[in-house]
Amino acid sequence: MFAVIIVATGIPILFLPESPYFLYNKGQEKDAIKVLKFLHGSEQLALQEIAEYTLSSKQEKVNKIAILKNPTVRKSLLISVIFSIGCQMVGYNAVSYYLQTILISTHTSIMPEIASVIIGVIQFVSSFLTMYTTDRFGRKIIMITSLIGMTIGLIGLGTFFKLKPHDNEPVHGFLNNLPLISLVIVVYCYNAGVGSLVWVTVTELFDGPARAFGVAVNLGVNTTFIFLTTKYFPMLINEVGPATTYWSFAVIPILMCLFIIFFLPETKGKSFGEIQEDIAKKKTKEEIE
Repeated sequence: MFAVIIVATGIPILFLPESPYFLYNKGQEKDAIKVLKFLHGSEQLALQEIAEYTLSSKQEKVNKIAILKNPTVRKSLLISVIFSIGCQMVGYNAVSYYLQTILISTHTSIMPEIASVIIGVIQFVSSFLTMYTTDRFGRKIIMITSLIGMTIGLIGLGTFFKLKPHDNEPVHGFLNNLPLISLVIVVYCYNAGVGSLVWVTVTELFDGPARAFGVAVNLGVNTTFIFLTTKYFPMLINEVGPATTYWSFAVIPILMCLFIIFFLPETKGKSFGEIQEDIAKKKTKEEIE
């Protein structure tokens, strides 16, 4: 089924033109203008973008060492890396990747297959709604609210595993619904907040040539910690138990809230230059001392 989907989505790519930037770099300026004219619906806008390509091609090659000599860039990199690590250590990936296993281990009357579908729908809806909330509210308030919600959901999961009967005994009453409610809260809050805004925020913390370098570093950090959390999540449960594991994860969103409040600048409605000015004003621990 997946192979059919790949083929169905792959065939139309054969009929797509090459990207205009690629055509321009290959010396095919007329073809690049033709593609841009089709995309913009205006020859004037197409020529304007070609002029931007010409300007960018004249810039010197980015020197990473020179970039890192800039103290503001170093601060941006430090803030973004800590932010990226925190976004993966809140436990969402561990919960989502082992969702079916978690639901089966609860031994409630709720069918794991049905619960997985419900949570999948919640994930889609929450991600979709983020497009509207980010235009209405600041980045920081959305992320802080979502992290508080995640803390509540993770505490709920830990509480369930602490209180549930042993020896696979049936679960009744509110305790029967607690794991599904907690999982829905965790999934919704992550995707409606910090999970959807992590890359938007990381990108906005850098300006000019430093952006590509900063985003690349954060991409490596994110994927590394996704691997670590999903790899060692089952081992952690076996060692300390599920209740302690989820309660441990619940502490991290609180720490992330404090980090966002005191160190992460608000980026909504600001230019890249203004964001860099805000970062430059924030003193690091070493500078204070």
